[in-house]
Amino acid sequence: INDYDDTIYAHAARLTMAKLYVARSNYDKAETALRYVALHSPMNALRQIAHIRIARLFSAKKMYDKALVELK
Repeated sequence: INDYDDTIYAHAARLTMAKLYVARSNYDKAETALRYVALHSPMNALRQIAHIRIARLFSAKKMYDKALVELK
């Protein structure tokens, strides 16, 4: 990822890494990976997916207000 940081492939890899982090209950690292994609991906679809997944993380933590803000 570090060598190809600005590519869509790196952003897709971060989405996959976030999924693995969630499977291991490492929600903070998952949010970090998703937040990077949400802020830096040149592809609108990947940014939207990242925002939705961040909202799902907040919802799982019962942080419903933050989840709603993330979806706006």
